[in-house]
Amino acid sequence: MLFNVLGAVIWLPFIPQLAALAQAVSPVADHLQGVERLAEEVPRQIANAATIWATANTAIFLPFAAYFALLATRIVPDRAVVQKELVVPKYLDDEMIRVPSLALERVRMELGHMGELANGMLAEVRTAFAARDLGDLARQFDRIVVLRDAVLGYLQRVGRSELSDGESEEHARLVAAAGEIETLGGAISRDLAPLAEAVAAAEITPSRETAELFDRLVTEVLESARAALRAVVDRDEQAAQSVVARRGAVRALSADLQRLQAARLAQDDPNRLAKHRVQIEIVDKLRRIYGAAEHMALSVLPRSALVGELYV
Repeated sequence: MLFNVLGAVIWLPFIPQLAALAQAVSPVADHLQGVERLAEEVPRQIANAATIWATANTAIFLPFAAYFALLATRIVPDRAVVQKELVVPKYLDDEMIRVPSLALERVRMELGHMGELANGMLAEVRTAFAARDLGDLARQFDRIVVLRDAVLGYLQRVGRSELSDGESEEHARLVAAAGEIETLGGAISRDLAPLAEAVAAAEITPSRETAELFDRLVTEVLESARAALRAVVDRDEQAAQSVVARRGAVRALSADLQRLQAARLAQDDPNRLAKHRVQIEIVDKLRRIYGAAEHMALSVLPRSALVGELYV
């Protein structure tokens, strides 16, 4: 804008000279007369005048390019770029890496931060699913992924130090725990989010009996997930045992829901098959979330407590 406006102002007193120069360098159509001659000559003269104007202005202003830049930045000053991070680690301290035992404790605290986010997701599942909008769960999961990457990067640096046998074992446990929490968050976010849309599309309004069974199953699964988080973050074997103890209830409720849905396939409802498919898929996704929680719990329990558990 500065270039064009100032260039126009400079040439205002010299328009006749510019026109004469454009005419002098433009071809002449002597073989034509009147309007036809004008139609042939004038467009070329205008084009040549514009070229002369732009070239001359470039030559005139080129030595002052820095001043143009300065004036432009004063007219339109730079704005500070504010980068909004999804989440930042609370407890990872680079100074602690020099002392592995303290660094590993900081990682355990950061896992607690991840666990808080995952617990927040669990608290929102019922409300979000009822509203058919699990977008916030996806955002919470993105935060967990960011923290997981930060924790693993920190642990990678800690692992370069000389660790005792106990520290090496704790290092491996924390690496696995970060992945377990991320897996649980992913199961909540990725598995349930598409189902919210499917439930809305199928216009499902469950019967009282179905709703009660689903509510009990959801309760068992969410409580298992919360206990699994406690088990992994706090190394709480009692919490881990409570997750494993819920396995029978989860299986029984899942089987009851599947039998109930199978019995209702014969109903005179053109959308019954679509509704059946969605409801059975909900059961399957809930069982997957429980499976992720159970896997977390089993990773905490000592080998002596695992005898037979994986085969029940």
